[in-house]
Amino acid sequence: YASTSVRLAPNENHVEVVLVLFSGKPLGGRVVNEQGDGIAGARLVPLFHDKAALRRSESEALAIDANPAGEFVFPALEPHVWNFYVTAENYAPKLSEELVPGTTDNAIVLDHGVPVSGTVVDDATSETLEGIWVSASPIDLTVAPVSAISDQEGRFELPPLDAGRFVLNVDSSPFVLKRGPLEFAIDGANPPQPIELRVLEGGTIRGHVVDGITGQPVGDANLRARPANKHARMLETTSSLEDGQFEFVGVQADDYTIAPGFVRGYPQSGISRWAAQVTVSPGEVADGVEIALFRDISISGVVL
Repeated sequence: YASTSVRLAPNENHVEVVLVLFSGKPLGGRVVNEQGDGIAGARLVPLFHDKAALRRSESEALAIDANPAGEFVFPALEPHVWNFYVTAENYAPKLSEELVPGTTDNAIVLDHGVPVSGTVVDDATSETLEGIWVSASPIDLTVAPVSAISDQEGRFELPPLDAGRFVLNVDSSPFVLKRGPLEFAIDGANPPQPIELRVLEGGTIRGHVVDGITGQPVGDANLRARPANKHARMLETTSSLEDGQFEFVGVQADDYTIAPGFVRGYPQSGISRWAAQVTVSPGEVADGVEIALFRDISISGVVL
């Protein structure tokens, strides 16, 4: 077993990687339902090793699927304890108990969970809305959310969920939840009452990207808007136009950090420091955000 991560700078054409191999042991068992029947194709994604969260890329690289009988085997894992996020169609996702490499008789039991349903309503007109994507994510885990789309009467029903605490959000620009991401809990086998989600048109962030020395516009610069609320969705990357202008629409009311990603001609180490802060209100436009990028400067001379 071995893993590592590297970053290749724009001006580099190779990087040397050293992998340290560990003597791993197999970890296996079965994913079953409450009747003890194997669940074919269940997905097992390692999330924690010795209670420390794995990088997403590492989790995805190690993930496996159970065979038709629900059996699974990780051929070689580092010692100590692991937790896996287990998903299967028509069953509630579950975080496994701590499992130890060297054991191959583990049983992970999935149940059918409980449904979460509700209605999406336009706050301005009080009419129901069709075609709005609603998603729910565990509060304490970084995993893919479960989602559903509202029907002609604005109703939605999410795939089953297990007991736990979740955050509910909508993912259909330009609409956002009126009061921001909604936290809710599932206790036991009792589904929560249907939830009314009131949405409104989100705000807009506009600005431009310039060279910090010349003031000239910088086109094709990738940017992201990260909200202060950790449960709110991070806005997808947008690219500035040739004149340096950029725009985010459907923005939840919050404080945001607008930061550049990779920009051709500007070293990664030099642009991460040049972020802008902006506050967005529902339906309003936050204009005039400026992102200034700086190139690294080489200094040379003679020491006498």
